[in-house]
Amino acid sequence: MTESVRAINTTIQLSDTLSIDVYMMPDGEIRAKIGSALVLLGHAKQWFSRLRSEGSHKLKALQDLGFTGDIVVIPKKPGTREASQAQTINLTDLNALITVEALAGNKRALVLQETFALKGLDSRFRDAFEVQQQTPDEKRGFFGLTYRESLEVLAENRTELEELRHRRIMIQTQTIPKTVTFDEFAAWYPENSVRRYELHNGVIVEMPLGTGPHSRVTGFTRDEVSAEIRRLKLPYFIPGDCLLKPIRDEAGYQPDVIVKDQVAIANEPRWDRESIITMGSSVRLAVEVVSTNWQDDYHFKFADYEKLGIPEYWVVDYAAKGGRRFVGNPKQPTLSVYQLVDGEYQVTQFRGDDLIESLAFPELRLTAEQIFRVGLPPTEPS
Repeated sequence: MTESVRAINTTIQLSDTLSIDVYMMPDGEIRAKIGSALVLLGHAKQWFSRLRSEGSHKLKALQDLGFTGDIVVIPKKPGTREASQAQTINLTDLNALITVEALAGNKRALVLQETFALKGLDSRFRDAFEVQQQTPDEKRGFFGLTYRESLEVLAENRTELEELRHRRIMIQTQTIPKTVTFDEFAAWYPENSVRRYELHNGVIVEMPLGTGPHSRVTGFTRDEVSAEIRRLKLPYFIPGDCLLKPIRDEAGYQPDVIVKDQVAIANEPRWDRESIITMGSSVRLAVEVVSTNWQDDYHFKFADYEKLGIPEYWVVDYAAKGGRRFVGNPKQPTLSVYQLVDGEYQVTQFRGDDLIESLAFPELRLTAEQIFRVGLPPTEPS
C-alpha cells in the first residue's frame, strides 16, 4: 500500500561516512527514506521493489518479524533541491530488513545491528546512572568507531562472521514452534548459508559438517557421476543446492548428491523460484553418504524417497557405521543400491570389487571399493 502525506525531514549523520534520511509524520511517527536505508545495506532501490513483489523466502521471513512493506510517499517540497518525492518505511520494517539481511550474511547489516545495539545500550546505561548524554558529535564518533572496528574484526576473521550469523539463526529457531511444516521451514531457511539444515519430523535440524573422509567420498561420488553424465551426454544435471520435499509435510532433505532430469524438471512448480523438488520423477538418483546419523539414511529417507517415487537411491556406508542388518556381521563397508520396482524399493548391496549396477547409469564402470578407498586415510609414501 502507498499513500502520500507531508512531513518534517532531517538527515541523521550516523558517522562521518554513514547517514540516513528520516521523516516525522504529523502524528509523530518516525519513518526512514527507503533509498538511504538501502544504501546502508548495500542495495539499490530496485531491490526493495522486487522484494515486495516476489513471494520469496526472504519476504516470508520479514513478514514473520512484522514487516508490512507499506510505503508512505513524502511529496517534494517546493523550492528545494530534492530530485523527487521520497518513499519511506516505518522503523519496524527497517529493523526487520536489517535483521533478515544480517541472518542472510549481509556484512553491512551485521555490523549495523551490532553498532545500533551497542549505541542503544550505552545510551540506556547512561540514563540509569544519570550521566550526561553524548553530544551529536560524540554520538557520531562513537557510532563511526564502533562500525569501523566491527568491520575490521569481521574482515580479519571470516569464521567469526559465520559464527555470529549462526548464533542469530539459532536464536531465531528458538522462536519457531517446536514443529514446523515444510513451507515454514523453506521460508525460514537462511539464504547463502554455509551450514545445511533439514526438516526431520517437523523439527529443524542442523546437519553436522562432514568429516574429511565423508567430504572426500561425497565429492568423489559426485565427480564420477558427473563424468558419466558428460561422457554419455545424458540429459541430467547435478544442482548446487536444492530442497527435496517428501510427500509428508514434516520433512525436507538435502541429499549429499542428487541427479536431476533436465526434461522432467520443467514440470516442477517450485523449482525455478525456490530450488525445491516435489516430484520423484524429477530425480534420477539420490545419494546419501552415511555419517553418525545412519538411521536417517536407512530408515526415514529410505521410506520418504520410496514414497515420493525416486527411482534410485544409494546409501554409501564407507565406514560401516550402519546396523549389522545393513552392513553385515561382522560389519564391512557396504554400498546399498535401492531401485524402485512396482512402487517398492528392492536393494542390491555391493562390497569390495563389485561393480556397481545403476539404473540411471547402466554403463558406469565403478566398484564399491573405489568409492570406499577415498574415505581411507592417505598412506605414507614408501
